[in-house]
Amino acid sequence: MDNKYLSSLISERGDWYWPTHDVQCWNYMQDHTDLPDVLISHVKERGVVVQAGGNAGFYVRRYAELFDVVYTFEPLPINFLCLAISCDTPNVIKFQACVGDKQGLLSLGNYWPNDDIGSTHVNGKGIFPTMKIDDLQLEKCDLIQLDTEGFEYFGLLGAQNTIEKFKPVVCVEWYQPWAQRYGVTLDMVESFLAKYGYTLVADHASDRIYVAK
Repeated sequence: MDNKYLSSLISERGDWYWPTHDVQCWNYMQDHTDLPDVLISHVKERGVVVQAGGNAGFYVRRYAELFDVVYTFEPLPINFLCLAISCDTPNVIKFQACVGDKQGLLSLGNYWPNDDIGSTHVNGKGIFPTMKIDDLQLEKCDLIQLDTEGFEYFGLLGAQNTIEKFKPVVCVEWYQPWAQRYGVTLDMVESFLAKYGYTLVADHASDRIYVAK
């Protein structure tokens, strides 16, 4: 990069482009590289994965190697830029948007720049577009993986048709203090999934993996 301003925002870390100010998220990813490979062991077919938030693309790139098509959502502009550069294969479809239970506009809390780009979260009404996974009107879905800092339940609500139709493996990050921001409990998540025949099959770090019977 020869643009000094852009270089102050994004740095090269090996073969990744990454937000310069971030420390914590990068370190976490180095210690937890295997989530896509853990999930693939539960997936029967490797056609389509829907993933949110995409962050700067760390898991997205691996999904692109494992699946035919990846749909990924990341609202934070600096993360989205890094994701777009680092995950430029044609089977990665990128949306600079939040994932929720309705269409609209939301704001982001803990907005960049900070030392943890993974901590940005939905925080009331604002300017960032929100989509439902059902808006994609997919013809196939094998895996849904949500890591949206406590907002995962609303992403599931917006995927009801997709879940009912395709019964994809579902992976949600779970950390109670983040979910409490939105009045969400683990029972709410699991009761929703149970309606479609899902049971918990594995815990992996902070992620919970559910498979339909």
